[in-house]
Amino acid sequence: MHPDGGRERRELAALIKQARLAARTESGRRMTQQELGRLIGYSQGNINKIESGQVKIEPETAERIIISLDVPPETAIQMRNLARWNAVGVPFSGQRATVPDYARRYLDHEPDAVEILSWHELRLPGPLQSEHFMLRQFATAGSVDVAPLIRSRRARRDLFRRPGLRRYACVIAEEALHRAGQAFGSGVVCDEIDYLLTINDPGDTRIADERTSIQLLPATTGIAHLYGDFSILRLPDPKDSFVYVEHVAGAHYLKAARHLAKAAQAWDEVHGAALDRDHTNVFLRKLRTGFASG
Repeated sequence: MHPDGGRERRELAALIKQARLAARTESGRRMTQQELGRLIGYSQGNINKIESGQVKIEPETAERIIISLDVPPETAIQMRNLARWNAVGVPFSGQRATVPDYARRYLDHEPDAVEILSWHELRLPGPLQSEHFMLRQFATAGSVDVAPLIRSRRARRDLFRRPGLRRYACVIAEEALHRAGQAFGSGVVCDEIDYLLTINDPGDTRIADERTSIQLLPATTGIAHLYGDFSILRLPDPKDSFVYVEHVAGAHYLKAARHLAKAAQAWDEVHGAALDRDHTNVFLRKLRTGFASG
C-alpha cells in the first residue's frame, strides 16, 4: 500500500464518478460534473480532479457528494471509509498519511497563534520532539524517506521565536515518556529529555525563550480524571480561535465559546496539578538518570 493513501483516493474517485453517472437529473439524463459541482459548491474543474484522483478528498466533501447523489447505503459506507482512510491511513496497515488531512488546518494556523495551551497524556507533540525521537518514530511507522518529515517538524519549531507568540505552554503526563522509552529505547528517551530540558531552560534561548514552558504531571499526582489530548489555539482574531482534539477517525475543531471555555477549564486543572517549570526540570533529570541506568 502506498503510504500517501493514493490507492484509497483512486478507489473513492472511481466510486464518486460511478455515483454521478448513476444519478439522474429531473429530465432523466445523466448528471454532469458541472451539475454535481453546483450541488456541492465546487467548479466543474474541481469535480474533474476529484473523479480523476488528482486531489485528496476530504471526508466532509465525500459526505456532501453522498448526500447530493443519494448514494445507496452500502456504497455510502464504503465511500466514507475510503475518505477517512485516505486522510488518516488504513487501520492496522502500519501506514499513515504523511500529513493527515485532518491535521492540516491545525498546522496551517499553528504559526499564527498568539497562545497555545496543550495537554498530552500519552504522546509528545511535534515541536517538542528531538530529532533522534523523530527518526525512531518515523522508522517504526515504516517511513522510508524521513527527510521531508524531519524538515517539517524542524519548521514547526520556528513558532517558538515568532514575535506574535505570547505563550506556548504544554503539560505532559509522565506516562508519555515511559511509553516512549518502552517503544524506542532508553537512549532515545534520554535524548528527548535533554531536548525538553533545553526548551524549558529560560536562560538557554537556542530553541525557545521564557514564553515557552513545559510542565510534567507525575504519575503519582492525585487527579481523579485525565482528559484526552487537546490543544487550545488562540489566534489574533478571537473568533478564529479553536480547540483541536484528535480521535481515531480524524479530529474535531471546536470553535464555540462554550467549548473553548470548557477546554480552558480542563487545561487549568491539569496545569494546576502539574509541577512548575523548575520542579519539572528536576523531575526530568531524575527520570533521565533512571533511563540511563537501565
